Amino acid sequence: MSFPVNGIMDLQINTWRIFLMENHRKSKIKKSRKMGFRARGRTKDGRKIFNRKRRAGRSINWTFN
Repeated sequence: MSFPVNGIMDLQINTWRIFLMENHRKSKIKKSRKMGFRARGRTKDGRKIFNRKRRAGRSINWTFN
């Protein structure tokens, strides 16, 4: 069975896209634990991020929903 060249390329690209999507779905709780408000507040550099955002007039209390 032979496929046109474009058909094979489309199949490879779509397979690769699905592969990337499936592996990139980090759980919300893991993300919050690593990059959330409480995690940033524990470290000196994280508190610097808060202060930088406050100076820029941005809200710092956000969640991953």
